[in-house]
Amino acid sequence: MMRFITMTNKLMDAVFNFCMEQDECQYEYMDEEVRNMLDTVFAQLRGIRNGVLPVTCINRYDLTIKGECEKNYMPDDAVNNSVISCEAVHLATIQTDISATDDGEKLIERGYDIIYDVNADMVIPVYSVTVSDRDMTSVYRVECDYIEDFCTIDFMIALGVQLADRLRNAREFLGKVCDFPCA
Repeated sequence: MMRFITMTNKLMDAVFNFCMEQDECQYEYMDEEVRNMLDTVFAQLRGIRNGVLPVTCINRYDLTIKGECEKNYMPDDAVNNSVISCEAVHLATIQTDISATDDGEKLIERGYDIIYDVNADMVIPVYSVTVSDRDMTSVYRVECDYIEDFCTIDFMIALGVQLADRLRNAREFLGKVCDFPCA
Protein backbone atom coordinates (compact mmCIF):
# COMPACT_ATOMS: atom_id res chain seq x y z
CA MET A 1 0.00 0.00 0.00
CA MET A 2 1.12 3.54 -0.60
CA ARG A 3 -0.33 6.60 0.98
CA PHE A 4 -1.69 8.76 -1.79
CA ILE A 5 -0.13 11.95 -0.39
CA THR A 6 3.41 10.50 -0.47
CA MET A 7 3.27 9.77 -4.18
CA THR A 8 1.23 12.72 -5.43
CA ASN A 9 3.97 14.86 -7.00
CA LYS A 10 5.68 11.99 -8.80
CA LEU A 11 2.34 10.66 -9.97
CA MET A 12 1.23 14.08 -11.23
CA ASP A 13 4.40 14.44 -13.29
CA ALA A 14 4.00 10.94 -14.72
CA VAL A 15 0.34 11.56 -15.63
CA PHE A 16 1.27 14.91 -17.21
CA ASN A 17 3.92 13.26 -19.39
CA PHE A 18 1.48 10.50 -20.31
CA CYS A 19 -1.21 12.99 -21.40
CA MET A 20 1.26 15.01 -23.45
CA GLU A 21 2.43 11.86 -25.26
CA GLN A 22 -1.07 10.53 -25.87
CA ASP A 23 -3.10 13.56 -26.92
CA GLU A 24 -2.91 14.26 -30.64
CA CYS A 25 -4.31 17.78 -30.26
CA GLN A 26 -1.04 19.51 -29.42
CA TYR A 27 -1.47 23.28 -29.32
CA GLU A 28 0.25 26.32 -27.86
CA TYR A 29 -1.32 26.42 -24.39
CA MET A 30 -1.86 22.71 -23.89
CA ASP A 31 0.93 22.31 -21.28
CA GLU A 32 -0.63 24.93 -19.05
CA GLU A 33 -4.18 23.58 -19.46
CA VAL A 34 -3.15 20.00 -18.69
CA ARG A 35 -1.26 21.19 -15.58
CA ASN A 36 -4.35 23.13 -14.45
CA MET A 37 -6.59 20.08 -14.96
CA LEU A 38 -4.14 17.90 -13.03
CA ASP A 39 -3.96 20.43 -10.19
CA THR A 40 -7.76 20.46 -9.96
CA VAL A 41 -8.10 16.66 -10.01
CA PHE A 42 -5.32 16.06 -7.51
CA ALA A 43 -6.50 18.85 -5.18
CA GLN A 44 -9.80 17.00 -4.86
CA LEU A 45 -8.07 13.64 -4.39
CA ARG A 46 -5.77 15.03 -1.69
CA GLY A 47 -8.86 15.94 0.30
CA ILE A 48 -9.77 12.28 0.79
CA ARG A 49 -8.55 11.47 4.29
CA ASN A 50 -6.30 8.47 4.82
CA GLY A 51 -6.38 7.58 1.13
CA VAL A 52 -4.25 4.62 0.15
CA LEU A 53 -3.67 2.96 -3.20
CA PRO A 54 -2.92 -0.73 -3.53
CA VAL A 55 0.40 -1.49 -5.20
CA THR A 56 -0.03 -4.75 -7.10
CA CYS A 57 1.59 -6.92 -9.72
CA ILE A 58 -0.01 -6.52 -13.16
CA ASN A 59 0.14 -9.69 -15.27
CA ARG A 60 -0.49 -10.17 -18.97
CA TYR A 61 -2.84 -13.06 -18.26
CA ASP A 62 -5.25 -13.61 -15.41
CA LEU A 63 -7.65 -16.50 -15.10
CA THR A 64 -10.14 -16.63 -12.27
CA ILE A 65 -12.55 -19.48 -11.74
CA LYS A 66 -15.48 -18.75 -9.46
CA GLY A 67 -16.61 -21.17 -6.83
CA GLU A 68 -17.01 -20.95 -3.12
CA CYS A 69 -14.18 -18.46 -3.20
CA GLU A 70 -12.36 -16.92 -6.11
CA LYS A 71 -8.96 -18.45 -6.72
CA ASN A 72 -6.36 -17.68 -9.32
CA TYR A 73 -5.66 -20.79 -11.39
CA MET A 74 -2.79 -19.59 -13.56
CA PRO A 75 0.25 -21.90 -13.49
CA ASP A 76 3.30 -20.42 -11.75
CA ASP A 77 5.42 -20.43 -14.92
CA ALA A 78 2.72 -18.48 -16.79
CA VAL A 79 2.41 -15.97 -13.96
CA ASN A 80 6.18 -15.52 -13.65
CA ASN A 81 6.63 -14.97 -17.39
CA SER A 82 3.69 -12.68 -17.87
CA VAL A 83 4.46 -9.74 -15.61
CA ILE A 84 3.91 -6.28 -17.08
CA SER A 85 4.84 -4.51 -13.84
CA CYS A 86 5.86 -5.94 -10.47
CA GLU A 87 4.75 -2.85 -8.55
CA ALA A 88 1.97 -0.88 -10.16
CA VAL A 89 -0.99 1.25 -9.21
CA HIS A 90 -4.07 0.89 -11.38
CA LEU A 91 -5.16 4.46 -12.13
CA ALA A 92 -8.13 4.14 -14.47
CA THR A 93 -9.86 2.01 -17.06
CA ILE A 94 -11.07 3.39 -20.37
CA GLN A 95 -13.63 1.01 -21.83
CA THR A 96 -13.82 1.01 -25.62
CA ASP A 97 -16.24 -1.82 -26.37
CA ILE A 98 -18.49 -4.28 -24.62
CA SER A 99 -20.45 -7.09 -26.21
CA ALA A 100 -22.21 -10.30 -25.28
CA THR A 101 -22.98 -13.53 -27.04
CA ASP A 102 -26.51 -13.97 -28.38
CA ASP A 103 -27.48 -16.17 -25.46
CA GLY A 104 -25.95 -13.73 -22.98
CA GLU A 105 -23.68 -16.39 -21.52
CA LYS A 106 -20.40 -14.61 -22.26
CA LEU A 107 -19.44 -10.98 -21.87
CA ILE A 108 -16.48 -9.52 -23.75
CA GLU A 109 -15.02 -6.17 -22.68
CA ARG A 110 -12.24 -4.32 -24.48
CA GLY A 111 -10.45 -1.25 -23.27
CA TYR A 112 -7.34 0.25 -21.77
CA ASP A 113 -6.03 -0.05 -18.24
CA ILE A 114 -3.90 2.93 -17.30
CA ILE A 115 -1.30 1.92 -14.74
CA TYR A 116 1.44 3.76 -12.89
CA ASP A 117 4.64 1.71 -12.67
CA VAL A 118 6.08 2.65 -9.28
CA ASN A 119 9.62 1.47 -10.08
CA ALA A 120 9.85 3.08 -13.53
CA ASP A 121 7.95 6.19 -12.34
CA MET A 122 5.85 6.29 -15.50
CA VAL A 123 2.29 5.78 -16.65
CA ILE A 124 1.77 2.84 -18.99
CA PRO A 125 -1.26 2.24 -21.21
CA VAL A 126 -2.24 -1.43 -21.33
CA TYR A 127 -4.78 -2.78 -23.83
CA SER A 128 -6.99 -5.39 -22.18
CA VAL A 129 -9.60 -7.90 -23.25
CA THR A 130 -11.77 -9.52 -20.59
CA VAL A 131 -13.97 -12.51 -21.33
CA SER A 132 -16.30 -13.66 -18.59
CA ASP A 133 -19.17 -16.03 -18.08
CA ARG A 134 -20.88 -17.33 -14.96
CA ASP A 135 -17.95 -19.47 -13.84
CA MET A 136 -14.78 -17.97 -15.22
CA THR A 137 -13.10 -14.67 -16.04
CA SER A 138 -10.01 -14.43 -18.20
CA VAL A 139 -8.08 -11.23 -18.84
CA TYR A 140 -5.44 -10.67 -21.51
CA ARG A 141 -3.34 -7.50 -21.34
CA VAL A 142 -0.63 -6.13 -23.60
CA GLU A 143 1.37 -2.93 -23.31
CA CYS A 144 0.72 -0.40 -26.05
CA ASP A 145 2.25 2.89 -27.09
CA TYR A 146 -0.87 4.88 -27.82
CA ILE A 147 -4.55 4.87 -26.96
CA GLU A 148 -6.81 5.21 -29.96
CA ASP A 149 -8.88 8.44 -29.90
CA PHE A 150 -7.34 9.55 -26.60
CA CYS A 151 -8.82 12.74 -25.12
CA THR A 152 -7.09 14.35 -22.15
CA ILE A 153 -10.29 15.89 -20.79
CA ASP A 154 -12.17 12.56 -20.85
CA PHE A 155 -9.17 10.86 -19.26
CA MET A 156 -8.98 13.46 -16.46
CA ILE A 157 -12.65 12.89 -15.66
CA ALA A 158 -12.18 9.10 -15.60
CA LEU A 159 -8.99 9.44 -13.55
CA GLY A 160 -10.62 11.69 -10.97
CA VAL A 161 -13.74 9.56 -10.55
CA GLN A 162 -12.01 6.18 -10.53
CA LEU A 163 -9.09 7.18 -8.29
CA ALA A 164 -11.45 8.87 -5.82
CA ASP A 165 -13.47 5.66 -5.65
CA ARG A 166 -10.32 3.58 -5.06
CA LEU A 167 -9.03 5.96 -2.40
CA ARG A 168 -12.34 5.93 -0.53
CA ASN A 169 -12.82 2.18 -0.71
CA ALA A 170 -9.27 0.84 -0.36
CA ARG A 171 -9.59 0.11 3.35
CA GLU A 172 -12.95 -1.59 2.90
CA PHE A 173 -11.66 -3.98 0.23
CA LEU A 174 -8.17 -4.58 1.57
CA GLY A 175 -8.78 -4.64 5.29
CA LYS A 176 -6.32 -3.01 7.62
CA VAL A 177 -3.46 -1.29 5.81
CA CYS A 178 -0.10 -0.11 7.01
CA ASP A 179 0.33 3.46 8.17
CA PHE A 180 3.56 3.92 6.24
CA PRO A 181 4.24 3.66 2.52
CA CYS A 182 5.35 0.16 1.66
CA ALA A 183 8.51 -0.16 -0.42
